[in-house]
Amino acid sequence: KHRPVFVDDVALAIQAMVEDETTIGKTFELCGDKVYTMEDLVKLVNRVIRAQNPKILYVPSFIMKLLGAPHEYLLKKVPFPLPTPTGLTRSYIEAQSRDYLKHPKSLGFEELGIKPAKLDGVVIDYLRAFRFGGYDAGSAAGQPGMD
Repeated sequence: KHRPVFVDDVALAIQAMVEDETTIGKTFELCGDKVYTMEDLVKLVNRVIRAQNPKILYVPSFIMKLLGAPHEYLLKKVPFPLPTPTGLTRSYIEAQSRDYLKHPKSLGFEELGIKPAKLDGVVIDYLRAFRFGGYDAGSAAGQPGMD
């Protein structure tokens, strides 16, 4: 599970932390306000870009690790760097099996006076450029008829 956040909001949070001396030594967990599974995110992207007949393939992590094993082996044996596909590294596969959620008692955007953008709002406008059939302004993001 993930709580995605808009990068501009993270930049604002970093700026707020740099400018406020009371944040020194404190840890902030910067997360969006809604929890998504990877499946939710894939479906959201497919809906926004109007993908034609999208298919979601579920691949168990042990199969992904088996697919990545030859590459991991070569990385240890070859004396020069190899191109590495992001999705097939052991660390990436293991990271995808973890939840990335904010601890309820940890500091976040609220303590910095920032209200993060909602994923289904202005952030989704970025994906409109990737719509099947070309860019279409359509209705405002987050409004009825966005599909």
